[in-house]
Amino acid sequence: MTLDRLFDTQLRLAGAWMPGTTTAEYFPLPSEHVDAHQLEMCAALQSDATVLLNTNPTGGGKTLSWVAPIIRESITDVPSLVMATYPTTALIQDQQRTILNLFRRYYGTDKAPWVSERSYELNTRSDLNGEKEATEVLTNGSEAVPLTERVAAVSSGIGDESIKTQLRDIHDKAVDTLQSTGLPTVILTTPDTLTYMATNRFHDNDISRIVPELDAIVVDEFHLTTDRARRLLPLHLDVYNRLAGRYLDTFVFLSATPEPSYIERIKRAFNPTHVSNTVLDKAPNKQSARQILPEVQLGITSQPRFTSDRLLVNNVEALAAAHEPPGQLLIIVDSIREVEAVTEAFESETDLSVGRVYGWKKKGRQQAIEKSDVVVGNSAVEVGVDFDRVNRLICTGYEPSSTLQRIGRMRYRSQFNDYRALLITTPAVQEYLVTMTDGDTLARSTFDDALHNVNNAVTNRPYYDVLCGAYPRYLWEHTDRSLDEQYALKDAAYRTTAFDHFGPDFEQFFDQQMTEPAFWALADQLVSESPTADIFERLHSYRSSSLGCLVIDVNDSEERLKMSSLYHVMRHREGEVIPCDDLLNRFETVIGRQPSSEERSFFTQHINYAAAGFVATGRCETPRDYYLNDFGFLHRMEKRAKSGNLHRAIGTIDDPEVKTSPGVIGTEHIDIGDTGVLAQFVRDDVERARARFGLGPYAAVIPTPQSGTLLLWDDAIKAHAQLVAQKR
Repeated sequence: MTLDRLFDTQLRLAGAWMPGTTTAEYFPLPSEHVDAHQLEMCAALQSDATVLLNTNPTGGGKTLSWVAPIIRESITDVPSLVMATYPTTALIQDQQRTILNLFRRYYGTDKAPWVSERSYELNTRSDLNGEKEATEVLTNGSEAVPLTERVAAVSSGIGDESIKTQLRDIHDKAVDTLQSTGLPTVILTTPDTLTYMATNRFHDNDISRIVPELDAIVVDEFHLTTDRARRLLPLHLDVYNRLAGRYLDTFVFLSATPEPSYIERIKRAFNPTHVSNTVLDKAPNKQSARQILPEVQLGITSQPRFTSDRLLVNNVEALAAAHEPPGQLLIIVDSIREVEAVTEAFESETDLSVGRVYGWKKKGRQQAIEKSDVVVGNSAVEVGVDFDRVNRLICTGYEPSSTLQRIGRMRYRSQFNDYRALLITTPAVQEYLVTMTDGDTLARSTFDDALHNVNNAVTNRPYYDVLCGAYPRYLWEHTDRSLDEQYALKDAAYRTTAFDHFGPDFEQFFDQQMTEPAFWALADQLVSESPTADIFERLHSYRSSSLGCLVIDVNDSEERLKMSSLYHVMRHREGEVIPCDDLLNRFETVIGRQPSSEERSFFTQHINYAAAGFVATGRCETPRDYYLNDFGFLHRMEKRAKSGNLHRAIGTIDDPEVKTSPGVIGTEHIDIGDTGVLAQFVRDDVERARARFGLGPYAAVIPTPQSGTLLLWDDAIKAHAQLVAQKR
């Protein structure tokens, strides 16, 4: 069987060229072409522009567009103290390395057009801050400051008190260095941490003064942030600016694959300077342009989510035959189980070298990417990972942003002239793309629009926008430290700010012209009525909530400690559940050595996001059943559902209990929350619930004994919002 016969539809996807100009002066380009949007960003950062929005595609150099002007000493009037947010710890770590390497390149290069402008250079010293080992420093001969402090990361959980100490220390060092040397500092953190700071929820005067002393805030990869953050972070920043009277110089929003509705939200809130050049579908004759994405022969088929391994494993010989040296075959699926199944099939049935890329562990990852004939991964490869020789790609794609990121992993490389990709998606996407092509090459922009248009039917949640729009009312006087106390006598300005951000959402959902008083009256009603009162408490909570599991894997010598979904562990792994607090002690007993410093750091970063610990000794031949059992709660929810009020089948579970069949030792140690776990009941199985409500692979969903599903926490709110909208 040939690879082509696995897929029902074939089309030609156009390449992508970034327009620009030729110059040898722009740091730190390997060639003399600089993208037009990078020059535009540099000029905008030097101008009076307050808010910048850059939505150029994957591989378009968006990070470089704001980092390069900050690093270069010859470019003045640009931010020097910058906080940049990234949605995951892994991405923060990747960006920290990337930006530090840009500093190294600027200050460590001996021959380049920008060398003469530098007053500092990269060197090493062994006596700095009492360090015995050599430390990279930036020095002008008389002063030396550590290079690593130029890009600092704060990625602890919100509930971790150490985050305050980290923030204070990093900020104070950055200010001191800026005042004494003029050298910039970039602070990397999460959108939730920034939100906490902007709304003064740390209740710490030292922390509250950090935000107004920043020169710029960069919100990168904002399409990957939570639904709540995408809607509410712009509001919080705007409230801070308007009511606190501490105006920030610059906001920068960056995204390669944003939802059109989120672009519209940023434009509505801030009227930004939108830096987005027209990406060309073919090389121009006279204009300078850089090709970033290749022309691709794209095959498409449909398959239910989390089942792609069946198709791929059953046809592994055809997949292996598609590999064309010296290129690389990249396979991106959704679940860890699928990654493991496909990897094992290649290892046992082909002679190709195979590398896995998922999870947290960086050791061996780059070698797997660089040396393997085939790389199999999940969402871990969507951002922060560059591939230099992928000319064959197979990926699942069920969400627009994720699909575009995955397709974008195959970059243009001059050594290849034949690129092929195979997309496994939904029937709706497949059918829609067929109607869009009509035998012609499909432009990248048309491909992007098609994915978003089809997906909107599933993930468009106008009532979720309404709930987020009413949340400012909850914040004003229903929290432990209400904003009416913080912004006394500014009630009118606060109401106007909230209305400016969410008034159009209320107009759309309620289908009526909305005035500010009418908006606020509806918000009052939502905040006080059942069942939405519980929802606002959840929207306000930044407590760690997860159906994740910290796993000690006895059989994986490459990655002994890992984070996995509780669903995967309970259904597919043999072993024993243990309390998270006992994990490190058990590690030494089971593995026969102390956890490494890297493993301890991983444990510290993830313990707040784990519902349990697990010692994995093998895999189940037959998947187990696992479910959440709370008879009283489920009886009430099923009764509401049967009466036609499924949208009201939402509430809080006081003491949820997880069961398995056959039983797993230690399930009593699984803790998904003992006080008020918000849950929405639906009469679908888990996979149907994920598809119906457009939820990702890490959604908090758990079966019930009677073939229903409970969606928890924020996923409960999304499902509830969709059900309410359908009820209208």
